[in-house]
Amino acid sequence: FTLCWSTCLGAFTATQSTQQTCHPPIHDIILPTPGDKRLEAWYSQQGILGTDRVQVRTTSHSVAGRGLFYSATARPAAQGDLLAFIPSRCILTRATGTRTWPDLLQAPPQEIDRDDWPVLLTAYARRALDSNDVGWSEWIQTWQGPKAPCPPSFLSNNELENLAKQTQSTPNEIKKALQARYNVFEKHCTRLEELSGYTTKDYHVGHLYGIVLSRSATLGPDWNYESGIIPLHDMLNHPPTHKNPSVELFSIGEIASQTCWEHVTRLVKRSTFSLTHVHNADLVLVARQTIRPGEELFLSYTRRDLLQTNEHSRVWKALQYGFCPL
Repeated sequence: FTLCWSTCLGAFTATQSTQQTCHPPIHDIILPTPGDKRLEAWYSQQGILGTDRVQVRTTSHSVAGRGLFYSATARPAAQGDLLAFIPSRCILTRATGTRTWPDLLQAPPQEIDRDDWPVLLTAYARRALDSNDVGWSEWIQTWQGPKAPCPPSFLSNNELENLAKQTQSTPNEIKKALQARYNVFEKHCTRLEELSGYTTKDYHVGHLYGIVLSRSATLGPDWNYESGIIPLHDMLNHPPTHKNPSVELFSIGEIASQTCWEHVTRLVKRSTFSLTHVHNADLVLVARQTIRPGEELFLSYTRRDLLQTNEHSRVWKALQYGFCPL
């Protein structure tokens, strides 16, 4: 994921009517599974707000079998509405991981490269599962995603052909990308053991690495463009070809820099969130269009026009996410 900071800003300054047309829900009320309830309870414990309207649901109505839905009992959301609030302390990044587990890494900060982020997030996620000393294991246990990168010899000819068809590429290009990705993975395996003592010989650590690559977002300027994994946001699916993305993610600081703090205050009040303090690095999920009750919420993982014209990007995104987000 990459955060887009410009799409909804016009709506932030628009005057919105307090009267909204009522629409029937897209679906009947979809009941949460026990797993959905546990995850939503964890969100509440961590101070993530808005889960009465933005709900995790495991259902065949979701394009991926599980996703975020706008509540079937809520009033329609208007463009620019704040749908959810995610405190910066909940986001798994190099900075939050280092503060939480300062003794985990076996190297001084100056010897850790910016490109080591997949290694660091994998190590922090594994530590969270092992210790649960900050309560993140309930969240990380729900993570699903691609397995660890593998060499092209691990795939059958049929699998290579299917990937080539999905990405409008060739089996040979798929093999090249698989090998390049596996070469990076091998380097990261060595680095992971050097820095943390964890080894990808442990299947779960290797799988975590693959999931980290698929769930990470490049955060904005208030995070120094770090890569991180964002709770709630990481449950959003990419829209199918006949749908447009319906939400965007912004930092409080980015909204303030392009409007003003007074406007941020008004937005928060309009959202009904009970917030006394917000920080630049806190994140908000924003409606980029009118959202009807019961709709699944979608966030674009990448620019579709770029994928349509760039074969290399299509192949790499397919290997990262497990599908090509056209």
